[in-house]
Amino acid sequence: MTDTAEAMLDKLPSVGLEDLRQINWADPGEQLEHFARIALSVFSEPSDSHMAFLIATFGAVRTLSLLLGVDSISALQEEFSLTADDEEFATKHQRAVQRYQPRISLRSVQNAIAITQANKARTLLPSDLSFPFGLHDLDNHAPWLLWSKGNLSEVSCESSVSIVGTRTASEYGRNCTRLFSEIAAQENFTVISGGALGCDAEAHTAAIEAGGNTVAFFAGGIDLLYPWQNQDLFQRIISHGLLISESPPGVAPTKWRFLRRNRLIAAASRATLVVEAGWRSGTQNTANAAAGLGRDVAIVPGPIDYFGSQGSFRIFSSMPTSLVYDRESFLTFLGRDELPTEARVADFLGSLDLRCLDALTATPKSTLALAKESGMSEFETNMALASLELVGLTKRTSGGWRRDKPKVAKPDH
Repeated sequence: MTDTAEAMLDKLPSVGLEDLRQINWADPGEQLEHFARIALSVFSEPSDSHMAFLIATFGAVRTLSLLLGVDSISALQEEFSLTADDEEFATKHQRAVQRYQPRISLRSVQNAIAITQANKARTLLPSDLSFPFGLHDLDNHAPWLLWSKGNLSEVSCESSVSIVGTRTASEYGRNCTRLFSEIAAQENFTVISGGALGCDAEAHTAAIEAGGNTVAFFAGGIDLLYPWQNQDLFQRIISHGLLISESPPGVAPTKWRFLRRNRLIAAASRATLVVEAGWRSGTQNTANAAAGLGRDVAIVPGPIDYFGSQGSFRIFSSMPTSLVYDRESFLTFLGRDELPTEARVADFLGSLDLRCLDALTATPKSTLALAKESGMSEFETNMALASLELVGLTKRTSGGWRRDKPKVAKPDH
């Protein structure tokens, strides 16, 4: 252990190296890194930009020693190439330390570690495979540590979709949430949401029942899963995905933490689908975060006189937004089109092609017979048949031309 680490621990009241060695880390080689990041999470609020800057610049262990006074501000200035006249950073740092100071307590850090172990939770570093890769796009607002419970080994941004909505969902909203969550799970997408009542709970449940994976992000500690009505659902999620929080154990979910949590829901997936949202809602906050990250956003249209549609239409009018209203539109939103149907192929045909198609049946017909029925010349009929054969809508047999269904290979996922 380095001299800085020993000095850091000496600054903490009533703790020595032996206390740290007794912590049951999964990877002893990273025990100090985990310890430092847990401590920094206890000392500050999630997404604290100054704390994130310090960790990115100096590393978690050095940042902790800075906050404990092991390294002076002059040492910080020297390492960061700041001049004595550059007071802006020093002032910002001092104000941040004043925010952290009331929380700097070894006992709080030890409690967080003990609760983590008691709940059989894990701490995830940004370098861990289970750390949702999309969160790195948050830059200085990315979490420097996560707490998780579950059996999902990886959360891929490209194969995940966030499905969110109001807690007071209508029956229509619940049905739509279940429909699109089931489709997502069937297409091997991980369904991400916030674990709340209403649309969130329907999204998680439908994904599980469809045999898929799901991830719930929480605003409070991993030991204070909210709301209490969804405790059975949370246990199911542990078996079919992950529960994740950036807040240390023991931290209660509050309004501002819910709003900050929403950026994680938006960043963890490639796209966000809003099923229902009120005029002022956290769901809009999630959509705004997704759009700000360059993620795709879509809404499910609802009745214009329903309060749960007001926020959705507000999203639609304020940012680039797609409409999702059936399986086909949802898969297009996700970048996965289904097998072309006859109706979809017909959208790209010319008027003469369509006239010829209407004349075709399952019973083979000659070119002349088709020309008579469609009111076209034989030349026009032959041209139309060539187009229809190219897209798989007709097939030539020994008895003539008959109608067929388009056959297009389904893309690999």
